[in-house]
Amino acid sequence: MATKLLGPPRPNLNIKQAAVKGGKSYNRGFFRRWYDQTSWLLGCETAGSLFCFPCLLFNPVGTTAARSSWTTKGVTDMHHLAEKGKRHKASKIHMDSCLKFSTFGRVNIAEELDSSYRLAVRSHNEEGMSTTVQNELLDSMLAVARKRITEDVIATRFVAIQADETTDVSTQTQLVLVIRYIDAQHAVQ
Repeated sequence: MATKLLGPPRPNLNIKQAAVKGGKSYNRGFFRRWYDQTSWLLGCETAGSLFCFPCLLFNPVGTTAARSSWTTKGVTDMHHLAEKGKRHKASKIHMDSCLKFSTFGRVNIAEELDSSYRLAVRSHNEEGMSTTVQNELLDSMLAVARKRITEDVIATRFVAIQADETTDVSTQTQLVLVIRYIDAQHAVQ
């Protein structure tokens, strides 16, 4: 985070390049104003090269050689600097790196909303195990068990039924039926 706040190092580089055009020789050199014109430009005195600050920080592994000049070797060709810079600025890797750089250290609203949403859903799901839902689940299981027992009792020759009734704490009468029978495998149920 401190690196982002400090920004790219911008030393006064001594990059000189001799060129000959139309029989005349001249020197091309680095101008400090290029830093002001290109916010992502970074200078390195040790390498004597120019780099891309966001790509240097957030460059994906395994980039192609054309892109690596802005992240590993550095750019020293002053004659084609404007053209290379324009091409690099339009590249997907540079745009992705700039996006990562601009959002680095910021609170991600989507994640914050997502965590709030998950908390709300968790509360909702906890309420999903209310007595109503539990009773519905128990009723479904009872229906399946009742159907199976009814089929078994119809198919058997011997059945014993015992009934008992009691009143619970809430003064509701509870009836219990105990059904004993011999199933198709001759086991007592």
